[in-house]
Amino acid sequence: ESLMALQYARPDADLAAGDWVDNASGTSNLYSKIDEAGSAVDSSDHIKTEQMMPAETTVKFRLSDVDDPSRSDLHQIKYTAKRVGARDLTVTLYDGASSIVANTNSSLTTSYVEYTITLTAGQANSIGDYTDLRLWFTAVGTSSEVILISQAFVEVPSEEVPAGGVAANALALGLFD
Repeated sequence: ESLMALQYARPDADLAAGDWVDNASGTSNLYSKIDEAGSAVDSSDHIKTEQMMPAETTVKFRLSDVDDPSRSDLHQIKYTAKRVGARDLTVTLYDGASSIVANTNSSLTTSYVEYTITLTAGQANSIGDYTDLRLWFTAVGTSSEVILISQAFVEVPSEEVPAGGVAANALALGLFD
């Protein structure tokens, strides 16, 4: 029997702000508005498109490093978002310059909802460098509509650890008498 732990690649730097701003209309350190840990989403800080922005605008983030889990299951992109109007949101995960998966959400609601994109085994296997992951959000649609994002991360498994804790495992390996 083994235990499964998870790792989280969270936004840790802005790569390009596009025409996105934070809740105070700032354009720097946008990543800090969507990098919350845990399930308690702080909707008071978020990033958003502003009204009268271009019909398509992309914000790009670098993600924190995670270890290669040496497996292809349980890879997910999770983000919490809502809309005012009818814009679509395309979420793209990159490994460096290589696109791993792109998903367009045309069903954002007017309340914050957590959305999940589950990678296929083939998509997960195409990640070559878990220290060079990037997450892009592209708002597409009428420029008078707004999209807000309050949390985003990529979840991947850690390598499996045998059940029983460190002491029990050390004993089983003969490290203690």
